Amino acid sequence: MKREIFSCDVCGAEQAQTNHWFVAYIEGRRLTLQPLAGNEAGRSGAQQFDLCGEACVAKKVSEFLGAK
Repeated sequence: MKREIFSCDVCGAEQAQTNHWFVAYIEGRRLTLQPLAGNEAGRSGAQQFDLCGEACVAKKVSEFLGAK
């Protein structure tokens, strides 16, 4: 079984088995976060961001909240 390797869209880190990854979807003024399961197909019309942990999630949320 071939495993897809993700890289963080905030810091560029590559996924390791011990990391706790998340995926963020931004659709207009809505931000949705969920654990990264490795089989995300994406959402039509949404920007998708793979995030390597809580620090990068916090950076993406802060960036999103500061956007106008």
